[in-house]
Amino acid sequence: MAKNWWKIVGAILVIYATAFSFLRPLEPGIIQTDKTELVLGQNTFSVTGYNSHFVDYSSSLQGFLRVDSLRALPLTILDIKDNVHAEFSVNIPADIDKTVLDLFLSNDRTGSIFLPAAFRIDQSKGNPAASNEYTNVAFSSGEEISFEFPFQLRIFDTIRNLNFHVPMWFTMFVLMGLSLWYSIRYLNSDKIEYDLKAASSAKVALIFCSLGLITGSIWARFAWGDWWTTDAKLNGAAVSFLLLAAYFILRKSAEDKPNKAKIAAVYNILSFFMTMALIMVLPRLTGAASLHPGEDGNPAFSSYDLDSNLRMVFYPACAGWIITGIWIYNLHYRISNLKNTRS
Repeated sequence: MAKNWWKIVGAILVIYATAFSFLRPLEPGIIQTDKTELVLGQNTFSVTGYNSHFVDYSSSLQGFLRVDSLRALPLTILDIKDNVHAEFSVNIPADIDKTVLDLFLSNDRTGSIFLPAAFRIDQSKGNPAASNEYTNVAFSSGEEISFEFPFQLRIFDTIRNLNFHVPMWFTMFVLMGLSLWYSIRYLNSDKIEYDLKAASSAKVALIFCSLGLITGSIWARFAWGDWWTTDAKLNGAAVSFLLLAAYFILRKSAEDKPNKAKIAAVYNILSFFMTMALIMVLPRLTGAASLHPGEDGNPAFSSYDLDSNLRMVFYPACAGWIITGIWIYNLHYRISNLKNTRS
């Protein structure tokens, strides 16, 4: 038991991250409005929310259009259709000096939810309001929820895949680094055990690379509308898969074991740095546009897409899958070593 403590820790972390990923709710938010432009005077518009509880907490529902940090225009509730659809009206005064307004809604369950730059004001149209209706509204803080996934437009509940897709790639990188290390040690010593360890870690890395591609493709289908795009990082990941697969083809192409191991070790070292360039370097270069966060100006692992609550699940998920990958590698190496001893 004492020797296997790290395996137990890895299993607990994976179970913990998986349970939270499937069982915890997504934060409420605003998806869209049926209008993006308002005119001076009276306007009506509909709002589509997400987990917004409009009906359940209708008595405390309120909203406003924020003009600046001190001024806001209150909304009048016209109709609450269901928990995610409601209709509002607002009076835009003639003296408004802003052309872009943020939409804020609130109730006792969700607290304040907002849609930035929800409306543009066309000051050349409409009938200006006779009186100034600016106000400053204090919203409810909402119910305290121990953990919710952050609300992000376009990806919605698929943000849960962050705890599976990204750890697959992190685990692959760790295993590829392990394979690189053993390939270098084999070239320095000619010990067959290092070659077997390099091959075992590379094979498990290929498995996690495949899982990374599969989970990424599923995520792309829901977030970007297609199973595969011309995204720079996606193409780099596909080539990296082929580089890993070619390593095993190369190992089977030579009959002489020492030569086979040396050629494979040299190739493994070169393919490692090629993979790093394809996935980590090229997508960040100017002109290599990517939809992935962290590429081509998109933020990654910041408050935009990874809040403090989500870090409590994401980081354990990464650690758990990395430990699991190393565990699988150890099992594979032991099997390979037994086969090599008997042959």
